[in-house]
Amino acid sequence: MIRIKKIFQILFFCILLSGASVGQTDAISKSHRNYIEWNVGVALLDDFVFPGSSFLWGGTYVQENGMVLDYQMGLALPSIATAKLGLGYKYRASSLLGGVRLFPFNYYLQTNFDINPKGSLIFSIEYSPLTDDSGWSFYSKGNINMGYRWNIGVD
Repeated sequence: MIRIKKIFQILFFCILLSGASVGQTDAISKSHRNYIEWNVGVALLDDFVFPGSSFLWGGTYVQENGMVLDYQMGLALPSIATAKLGLGYKYRASSLLGGVRLFPFNYYLQTNFDINPKGSLIFSIEYSPLTDDSGWSFYSKGNINMGYRWNIGVD
């Protein structure tokens, strides 16, 4: 069971990296948008939930076929800093993404709903595959988050 889990994690990461290399150039992207984002949520720890919040800066590339590359980094509580990278698809006024939060380390699924040209509602659920006490996941088993994204620039 553990071996299958490790293989899945490696495959997921390779797919993520291969898609990220395609989405990083403006020459093949349909649009690029910068944003700031504020999130609130709870971390699921061993015996209780713990509140948290983040204020992030990021960008989104959307290609002609609807493929999305999303990246962000910023300040977070209680972890102080955070960063994540995701891939997914945009359909009309919503996007569905999967990715990796680099710190605290988690895999995530996120959905974005464009509510107007100035911003989006964000909902995400995260899972940490780490079971040791190394601190890379900040001792959480996962997170549930919601937030708002303000668009600050379009290329």
